Amino acid sequence: MVYGPSSCPFSYVFLKKAEQAIEEIAPSIPIKWMNSVEVPDEVKKRGNVEGCIVNGRYIRSFVLEREAFQKEVMEALRT
Repeated sequence: MVYGPSSCPFSYVFLKKAEQAIEEIAPSIPIKWMNSVEVPDEVKKRGNVEGCIVNGRYIRSFVLEREAFQKEVMEALRT
């Protein structure tokens, strides 16, 4: 999970929901949180984006569309 200063006050809330959705389908997968201000080089390595990244793949599905989000995460875990 990559987070940082955001114009959206709910971005952190959605990332927490994404964390919960991932834990439902893959409870043994470690989830790492990265603050883009504290570790900018690590964030740049992952595409310099804010959001959910699984196995180097940016998850584009919105977490509130849970089924699509979890499906995309599962596909990323298979790679």
